[in-house]
Amino acid sequence: MTITEPMTLATDYLIVAVALSLSWKLFKSWREDRIEGKRLWALALLFTGCGAFFGGTYHGFKARVPRIIEIDCRNRLTTDDKSDLEGVSLKTREEPCQFNTARDNCLY
Repeated sequence: MTITEPMTLATDYLIVAVALSLSWKLFKSWREDRIEGKRLWALALLFTGCGAFFGGTYHGFKARVPRIIEIDCRNRLTTDDKSDLEGVSLKTREEPCQFNTARDNCLY
């Protein structure tokens, strides 16, 4: 099995370990004194750890992860340059959109 981005995988998994251990400590402390801020921070760190786990797994094993959604920019809806905010005319473009350009005005 090939690891495509080993440093991203390692740092994200390190973030997982730190976030989950801090979350567990805060949750145990919350059970004793019932301070609501501790519970909320424990949940935030738990979700941070989950996000880092999935992000690290995706970036680390990118070659093995199947592409679920292919973005086809040729069929994006675009605005007509002469239209105003009230009446936007939509059309499909034949050439790919260029991101962050005023000429293309791609709707996302």
